[in-house]
Amino acid sequence: MKIEPENHEIKGKPPKMEREDLLEESKLGFDFFFTKFPHVSKIQILWFFLVNYCWVVGGLVQSILDTRYNTSYEEGLLFSPKDSCSQFSNIDSLCSSNMSLETCLQQLADNSGSLEIEACSSGYIFDKSVFTRTVTTDFELVCENAYIESTISSIFFAGLFFGVFIFGPITDKIGRTKASVIASFLNFERMISGFFSISAGTGTFVYTMEVIGPKYRTWFGCMTQGIFAVGYALLSLVGYLLKDWQDQMIVLTLAPLFVIPIFLYLPYSTAWIYSQKQYKDARENVKLIGKKYAIETDEKFLDELENSVKAQQKSENTGKIYTQIGNWLFL
Repeated sequence: MKIEPENHEIKGKPPKMEREDLLEESKLGFDFFFTKFPHVSKIQILWFFLVNYCWVVGGLVQSILDTRYNTSYEEGLLFSPKDSCSQFSNIDSLCSSNMSLETCLQQLADNSGSLEIEACSSGYIFDKSVFTRTVTTDFELVCENAYIESTISSIFFAGLFFGVFIFGPITDKIGRTKASVIASFLNFERMISGFFSISAGTGTFVYTMEVIGPKYRTWFGCMTQGIFAVGYALLSLVGYLLKDWQDQMIVLTLAPLFVIPIFLYLPYSTAWIYSQKQYKDARENVKLIGKKYAIETDEKFLDELENSVKAQQKSENTGKIYTQIGNWLFL
């Protein structure tokens, strides 16, 4: 009689691992938070748009209006050379004060080859049909003064360069929302504007990465750059409604005031509180967010979340790192 060997294989699905074992194996860190809370919801989307309002402010104050000036077709063709920064030097010898416009135009057309060119010495005439006053028209930032606009832009981008390196650690120290509020209010003058606009953006970008679940972080991280473009677009609306650049500056100066109610409403970043090892405050913040979602956060979940964060803090593996540039590489 043939004896079959005993089969000790367990049929069906293997027994489920304990939650703690799964936690230790996956090392979720703070992302364990999203095992109970949604990765994205209406509340998180609202927080996303509110916290990124500083990008709108940054776009408003960073735009530079183009130079806007022209002449009529006949004047442009005959009374001035092709180079808009030059003028004819001997035009007075061809057109006298008692000569009709038609005769003067004919004289200029007949002697166009003999006209001499020199740099403009009597100022410039600007078209004010669109804007009554701009910085360019008030200070004549054209021709030999055009380099000033380029210099101002270079100073601004120098502020961007230093701001992203210097203010990044500050957001880790004092918190995302506080750093963004401070940076938004200090967003004035050109280099300082560049410095603090990127500083506010850095804090809000990190805040976005911490309140959005890992499934959607890449998309929302890229969308922060789109909100910056909204600020650029809004400046066109401001320019359409207000023709004087000083009136526009008043509006742009008042824009950061909306930051106050926004950041009073936004909750602190729970991930940042945990990173500061303020575990008691972090637990209270999780409970507060749970009330907004109508999700019960019992002590067991809070203990597991805290243990998950502590395990990741002790581990060399800090998980996936999200950056403003790196997000585009994952699309």
